[in-house]
Amino acid sequence: MANKKKRKRKGGKKIDWKYLTMFVIVQILILSAMPLAIYVTWPSNERNTQTVTGEIEQIEWKRRFGKHNSSYVKITVDGEEYRVFSRYGRNEMHSKDIEQALEPGDVVEISYKTGFHNLKPHNNVIGLKDQTQIYRSVEVYNAHASWLVAVLIALFVVAEVVFCAPFYLTELLILVINVGGKNSKKKKQKVREESK
Repeated sequence: MANKKKRKRKGGKKIDWKYLTMFVIVQILILSAMPLAIYVTWPSNERNTQTVTGEIEQIEWKRRFGKHNSSYVKITVDGEEYRVFSRYGRNEMHSKDIEQALEPGDVVEISYKTGFHNLKPHNNVIGLKDQTQIYRSVEVYNAHASWLVAVLIALFVVAEVVFCAPFYLTELLILVINVGGKNSKKKKQKVREESK
């Protein structure tokens, strides 16, 4: 009976597989979502932004999820589709107004980045102008994106702390207890040897 108790103590704690599986799933979700979110919102530069000039073939308003903010204008230039979402700055024209201001045949210059919706890539317009007016400004987008990246990083750090800190703290506590237990055993053993 005493041998069984000793074996259990030597074996250490039992692994909680449900908790460990949940921890791994949360880590995978956080670590896969973070780079994608930061990539999509990163300020414009020559690596992640392309510019095209062409004649509008088709322009139409697309309502998404029944919400005004998530709706967009789809502009087709040279057979390629570009999405103009709601404004980034207060001085910019709303996408619904852009759809009414432009029409097929107008020549526009579009600066765009690759965005993702349902993990499918699309061309997200961050700069749009014609010969007379600027509808979207890359500078306004960059000002918005720079603080948004900081907010996203802070949110991912908070998610990591909330969902994963209990696991890290539990493991750290077990490590401290085990190390402390080994040190106290060594001290007791030294005292016994010295007393002999």
